[in-house]
Amino acid sequence: MSWERMPGSERVRYCSQCRLNVYNLVVMSREEVAALVRNKNGQLCARLYLRDDGRAMLQDCAQGSAKRKLRRVLTMVGVLVLGTLGWLLRFAGDEDRSVHPKWVQNVLQWVDPKPSGGRIVMGAPPPRSAPTANSTSATPQ
Repeated sequence: MSWERMPGSERVRYCSQCRLNVYNLVVMSREEVAALVRNKNGQLCARLYLRDDGRAMLQDCAQGSAKRKLRRVLTMVGVLVLGTLGWLLRFAGDEDRSVHPKWVQNVLQWVDPKPSGGRIVMGAPPPRSAPTANSTSATPQ
């Protein structure tokens, strides 16, 4: 049965399915848990933290908590880096990129390379020449 659906407090709730009190071991100290286990003689129903590897604990271990915090920090750093790149690209349109520091120029060139070569042509395009016999036939060598 869901913990939220059982009546009671944050420390103990009543389960109508098993007709037992369900104790929330997460909010209890080790001494309280030990005393509770001794006093119940095997008739204990409890709520506790179950890790992905199958170990039961009173709460998540410090190492698992630290890994989650590190992932959150790295995610925030990634979001900030992407936001900064977006902000820089906003100003990097057709203007002269030499106004930016060299490292910004390198990042902008990597993210949004300037087109090289080519030319701007106005008016009608030049007529295409008809293909010659040499250009249409390919001889394997």
